[in-house]
Amino acid sequence: MGAADPKTQAIAGVYADAILGLAEERKQADALLDEIVELQQLLDTDATLGAFLTSAQIDAKQRAATIEKVLRGRAGDLLVDALQVINAKGRMELLPEILESYRSAHDAARKISEVQVTTAVPLAEDLRASLKAAAERYTGGAVKLVESVDESLLGGLIVRVGDVKLDTSLSRHLRRLYETVHEHGDRAIHGEAEKRFVEGALV
Repeated sequence: MGAADPKTQAIAGVYADAILGLAEERKQADALLDEIVELQQLLDTDATLGAFLTSAQIDAKQRAATIEKVLRGRAGDLLVDALQVINAKGRMELLPEILESYRSAHDAARKISEVQVTTAVPLAEDLRASLKAAAERYTGGAVKLVESVDESLLGGLIVRVGDVKLDTSLSRHLRRLYETVHEHGDRAIHGEAEKRFVEGALV
């Protein structure tokens, strides 16, 4: 999702905070996050669904009836009710921003830092685990990796926490780990000796 203007972000934040507050009261915040992530993925991949849910050209009553018919009983009541409120208030065009704001608010409440990792090739599972562990040591808390691939990336690895690029010291350690692992081609990291190797790369 592209950057929204401050007014849009503020409105989306109001809705997201209200939804999160209610979800926390019901102890459904984590379950709702899972549903929101799934809905975001659908909006990203299904243009027809995205247009139906967010277009100002769709009659609000028609959209409300369809949301009720299609989602009630299949998605959690909290998500369906939230969509109905957003629709009734004429704010469905802000749905992508509201969903993203919920994710951000949810993570902030749990002190989870979003770490953006851009690599020239997809991360292997062992390297992903090592990067996550290193980022958690850097931030002092839990992190969530958001991965992307840029084949034109010459440096091999870019790591950011939120909008801030990690300092050169940690970036250098992470880059060294990334490059060292890939120099070994298909050799997997197994056993205690390999564990020491990975830990040594992060010293």
